[in-house]
Amino acid sequence: MANPGSSGVRVLRTGVDTLYWSLRASVGAWFDELRRVRTEAAATGEAVNWRTVQGFALDVLPHGAFRYPVVVDCREFRLHLTDSSRLPTMWMQLRSAFIHEVGLERAVEESSRVASDVVGASLAGPQASRLDLYADLGGWVIVQADRIGLVTHADLRAHFRAGTEELETIQAGKSPLLVRLYRKDIEVRQRGGFAPVFWDGWSGAVTRVEVQAGSEKLRAFGISSVADAVSSRGDIWRYATSEFLELRMPTSGPRESWPLRPEWRMVQAVGNESFPSSGLVPFVLVQGDRLRYLRAIFGYLSSLGAIENEADLRGLLRTLPTALRSVERGRLFSAEVGRKRSRLPRGIRSTVDFRAAGAGPGKEAPWAPDPSQPNTRTDE
Repeated sequence: MANPGSSGVRVLRTGVDTLYWSLRASVGAWFDELRRVRTEAAATGEAVNWRTVQGFALDVLPHGAFRYPVVVDCREFRLHLTDSSRLPTMWMQLRSAFIHEVGLERAVEESSRVASDVVGASLAGPQASRLDLYADLGGWVIVQADRIGLVTHADLRAHFRAGTEELETIQAGKSPLLVRLYRKDIEVRQRGGFAPVFWDGWSGAVTRVEVQAGSEKLRAFGISSVADAVSSRGDIWRYATSEFLELRMPTSGPRESWPLRPEWRMVQAVGNESFPSSGLVPFVLVQGDRLRYLRAIFGYLSSLGAIENEADLRGLLRTLPTALRSVERGRLFSAEVGRKRSRLPRGIRSTVDFRAAGAGPGKEAPWAPDPSQPNTRTDE
């Protein structure tokens, strides 16, 4: 996908970089066995080959991580396990290469089957703990002067490429939601990786835009299950690249009115063209706005009722049309409603009646560590 207005910049690849899921299970003899194997591994300081399950060769590491005392590892994923009641029993990280090899849905399915085999029992649907989405744009180089065009209420952090005006990394926000722009081609040259396989022979600069949504933000979006996260990727991407962060071209007037950079229009388009959407995220966000407005209105009306000495809500509402004429200042209520409704997400405008809708955010999933924080070994 290329855009004539973006000087040859093109989208090379989009996808899911990683997915973490978690769930609770009954702790039994299987955990005692794994603790024994981990003790054996710790004695030598080397991972111990444990079992081959569903075709996956599983090793037990000599240490724990992220407050999980047992870590089972293979090329395709890493499974963290605990007997603590304060954490989900299992916490799974799907590796990027595995997702790209078999697809996200199959990666979730196969890792779930392995987890069931490990504990020797059928497991309920996994809960989403973190989802990382990305888009690789070829021919795009971000320079220091571009920083002024980044419009966000989040904190920004930038790392410069030594001896140049180019930026290697810009990060907006922090866990549970962050957007990162960085030079993927430089990372590949320094650390290796398989990303160029999907760049169709591209050898120039590549900027990766990455959206990382942790469990707390997913719950705020109404996303609990992995199935919801998988089906709502487009909603998450659009929120992160439209509401959370935008890259604009500085002109006169307020920053929010500056025109979007052509490259950023391409970034935003990924949410419609590459990722599926469920409509869940905009529904939950707008529903939250509605509830906030209703609470504010109730507070203002009670204050107005005190001034007017009118304790009956219906009686006060009957007087409002006449009273509000003094503050209309030439604005038609219908025109104001139309203007503000045009700003709502398209799916909300066309399909949702909040006066009848009663759905709310998904149930809270059990807490899991935030993998965006520094990894901490657990040797207890």
